[in-house]
Parts: sequence; C-alpha cells; structure tokens
Amino acid sequence: MDAVSLAKALIAYNSVSSESNLPLAAHLAKLLEELGMVVTRQDVDDGSGVRKQNVVGYLPPKGGTRSGGLMLAGHMDTVPFSMDQKATIRPRVDRGRLFGRGACDMKGGIAASIVAASRFSNTPLDRPLWLAFTCNEETGMHGARALASLRGLSPDHAVVAEPTELRPVRAHKAYWGARVELRGTPCHSSDPRKGVNALKPAVRALSDLEVLEDELSKVVPRDTEGLFVPNHATLNVGRLEAGTARNVVPGFASFTLELRTLPGQDPGTLFTRAESIIRKAANAGKVQVSVHLEQKDAALLTPADDVLVRYLEVMSAQPAGGVSFATEGHIYAAMGIPTVIFGPGSIGRAHRADEFVPTRDLHRAADILAATIQRFCVGATEYHPRFGP
Repeated sequence: MDAVSLAKALIAYNSVSSESNLPLAAHLAKLLEELGMVVTRQDVDDGSGVRKQNVVGYLPPKGGTRSGGLMLAGHMDTVPFSMDQKATIRPRVDRGRLFGRGACDMKGGIAASIVAASRFSNTPLDRPLWLAFTCNEETGMHGARALASLRGLSPDHAVVAEPTELRPVRAHKAYWGARVELRGTPCHSSDPRKGVNALKPAVRALSDLEVLEDELSKVVPRDTEGLFVPNHATLNVGRLEAGTARNVVPGFASFTLELRTLPGQDPGTLFTRAESIIRKAANAGKVQVSVHLEQKDAALLTPADDVLVRYLEVMSAQPAGGVSFATEGHIYAAMGIPTVIFGPGSIGRAHRADEFVPTRDLHRAADILAATIQRFCVGATEYHPRFGP
C-alpha cells in the first residue's frame, strides 16, 4: 500500500464539512476491514440534518484487550473549494507535491496512518492499535466530541496526523469563537434622527477591542516561551456585515470574534472582558446586542517528558513544539489520553487554493508512524521501514 496513491484516492471524495461523508466513510471502513480491523461506523448528529459518520478501526492484540496501546487519528472533512482552483477533488502530483483539497489537511495524514497500520495486519500485537477518523473537525469538532462517548476506546496514547511538517507538537492554544449581532432601527438616511444606527456602536466596539488585543500581546508567559508564535493570546474580528443600501441608516450589524489563549490562561475570563466591551459600546449606542458563543475548544499541553513526545522527537530528529491553531487533540487529552500532533505537510498550505503536501513527507510520515506502532503496540524493538518489524 502506497501513501501517495491512497492519499489521491481519498482526496477524490468530496468531503467538505457541509456535505455527507458517507461515501468516504464507507471507503475507509472497507480499507480497515481489509487490514483485519474490527470497524465501527458511528453516526454523528451535527444539527444540520446531513448524515455524517466517524470511522473507528480496532486491531486486537493477543488476549483481546481493548485498553492501552496507540490511536492514530484524523478528520475526514475539508474546507470548501472551487473547481477552478489548483487544489480540488481531482488530485495531481507535480514536482514532488501532491495537490488537492485536503492533501495536507488532512487526507495525507490519514493515508500515512493507514499505510503504517497496514504493515502490522499480520503481526501479533501486545497492545491494541486504533485508527479513528472523524467528521466535522472544520466546523465544530462534532465528530471527535462524539468519539469521546464511544465505549471501550481507551488507548494509552494518541497521534493526530494534522500537518506539522513532521515535527511533534505537544501544545496548542485554546479557541473560542463567537458571533455578535447589534440591532437598531433603520430609516431613510435623509433624516438619520428617525433611526438608530447599529453600525456605529459596532465600529466603536471594534476600536475598543483593538485596545484589548494590544494589551493581550504584552502578556508573554515564560513557561510557554519557545512553544508558540506568537507567544501570547490573540483576538481577531474575521467578518463585519451591516446595512442594506447606501441611503439607509443600518438597523443591523454583526461581526465575528475569535479568541486564542495559551495553556494556563482562562479563555472564559478574557472572553467575558471582550463581551463587556461589546455591551458597553452597544449601550452607549442605544442598540440591542446579542453575543452567541459558537465554539469552545480547550488548549492542549502534553508534558514535555511524556514517552510519546520523547519518542517522536527522536524519530523526527526535531524538538517538540506548539502551534496556534486548535486541533481535536484537546478532546482526546480530556479523555485522559496523552496526545501529540504529528503529520505530513504544513498548516501554511492548508485551506489554500493551491493546497499540497510533499510526497516525500507522506512516505516519511508512514515510516515514522509505523515505527511508533512498533514501539507502543508491539514492543520496544525499533521498527526498520526497509525490513519491517
């Protein structure tokens, strides 16, 4: 089984988060069954009415225990794309780079995980091997949250194959995302006194939030130095919408707000401060305001001396670090599973019109993940990619 060919086959499925992923889930379930795994297809309700599934494969060890061992995890869904861009569901290899939607985020990581597992389909295991592929990571991590309720899933460690340029990542920031709506009274702009402008207090709130953003940038904890770039909490307003026409006083305005905080910081406290700023501006502008907190993802911080962290540092010849983007890793950590993020490709290439993953990264990821399976599911003997376990 070849990681590049398998990644191409997975990319060919349209698994944008808004679409059903059942065809891709069926394909992955068949692959895992062919490896001798016991497969569970778990239905996930994300509130959209569209059918979604997680796919979980379990390779039993000698004795049949379900506790311990290793889980390799990833998400099947992707962000949207258009067929006129370079990265679509028609994958192609060009000068050592595999282009396609999800090539690095993260069907390449899933392919490397399956290829690594395939090398042990006929090897007696001492501890179980799990492969867990989820839906809806890009739009709320509904799949991973559902996976947490799956009975019997209790590995000792987990690797999430998100794109990290094959560097082990033991930490990521928390992520809180919200939508803010302000309502005034629209009227003809020839006499603005007859209406209540909802855009003006929104702009005032954004200006005041910028002061908070600047304050956050000056709080640089020493205990996370070297883990994050930037090594401080960040605040971002991603979208602003208001008004209906140039000659109408806008009676409605909305904007999105996201907050990313470091491990050890309380995102709830900082979010409350941001909400207070917004409500103060709304009150001054005499408009109604509602703040909808739509996503809450905790930070991840796996100890530096964890055995999986140390092992992947040796195998990758890179020190473990941290990333500012959120992953499903924090959900597995909350289940009591020490988790490391490690996979092929760069997050800088994710979500782009020319998304790609270097083909050499796919092969190397498969080799390192196979070595990790050997270490955590078979024994301490090193795995040699050329000769097998």
